[in-house]
Amino acid sequence: MVTRRTVLQHGGSIALFGSLPSWIPSARGSSGGFTSAPGVTTSGTFADGQSFSFHRAAGGLGARAQPLWLAYYPFEKDLSTHPTLSRTHNTMVPATTNTVISTLNPPKNAPGSVAYIPVPAGGHKASAFSNNGASAQMLCDLHSTGPGFKMYSFQKRRWDFANVPNNDKLFRVWPNPDSVGYPDAYFAYLQSTGEFNGNVGLTNTHAALGVHSNFAPSMPGPVLHTWHTDEFYGQEGTPNHTDGIWNFIRQGVMAYPLAGRWLMSATGRNPPQNTNLFRGAFLDEVTNSPPNGTTDTARTGVTVIDDSWLQLILTDETGGVYHWGQTSTPQAFVSNREAQPQTLRTDTQVSITIRKGSFSSLSGISAYALTGYGSAIYLGVGS
Repeated sequence: MVTRRTVLQHGGSIALFGSLPSWIPSARGSSGGFTSAPGVTTSGTFADGQSFSFHRAAGGLGARAQPLWLAYYPFEKDLSTHPTLSRTHNTMVPATTNTVISTLNPPKNAPGSVAYIPVPAGGHKASAFSNNGASAQMLCDLHSTGPGFKMYSFQKRRWDFANVPNNDKLFRVWPNPDSVGYPDAYFAYLQSTGEFNGNVGLTNTHAALGVHSNFAPSMPGPVLHTWHTDEFYGQEGTPNHTDGIWNFIRQGVMAYPLAGRWLMSATGRNPPQNTNLFRGAFLDEVTNSPPNGTTDTARTGVTVIDDSWLQLILTDETGGVYHWGQTSTPQAFVSNREAQPQTLRTDTQVSITIRKGSFSSLSGISAYALTGYGSAIYLGVGS
């Protein structure tokens, strides 16, 4: 049984009179290694590291006043944010001497990644950078503006363990610094049940997440010695209302339906709760056993934290179809996606610096402008 929501949008035809701007090659066609969707024109060379622009005369792409990601850690050569494509400028501090940039088993086409040896139940030693909570070292401050605030994250991770990790908390949003550390939210994998589960504490109240409540048994992985691509979507809820969004996507498979909602903060709780959930963003910890604390190595690749759902994604999903949904047979649908750093985003134009990521070639790779949670516009395909 497969339940997916599929969004397919094409640009309409356009009529232009007089001379064409020099950067617009045609209303549709192939340019610079890219075949545009109807109504979309492009400029640049569709190749790794190159600047490339998509223009859609009909609009609808959505504009960003700040096109750069909030925090962009390539995690290939050092522990710092990207010098020019990140709004946040930061260098993470290793939790122990076992957190290093390693050239062993990096993501495809990357020179390296963060490698660390987690210490089971070792507090800050169980993660690459720090423990969670009020004293934690965060990737960035999300600066939530209250109900309706949006968050997106793109991450790569790998487990070179002898056994599948248990109670591995993948990613957490947590107030920081704050002596009252709730609400918080995370996703974890439980080896004992073979399921992922999401949590928003301390409310643990949700609606329309599916028949398994907040557990998600039908998702890809974790597969040992394999790089996984994870995406996270969040939206700040209204206090005392079950209207917040917290969802996890692995290789194109969603944990919960698009209609799923969470209660994120509530008054009258003990301990008291902060109003906003989306404050600090953290790579969390591997706890309990395994890992063995000596040789089991976890790896983290490119990590993006952003305060907008307006993203540009390259993917091997074909036919102009971007998938939003779940599947009861996760390995039957596993896509490869690569988020792209944007340098301009208006309602009619998106400009990016191309990240080839783990694709062997960009031929046959499709481009989509994400315009919201569950909506995307097809821009064309590499040729």
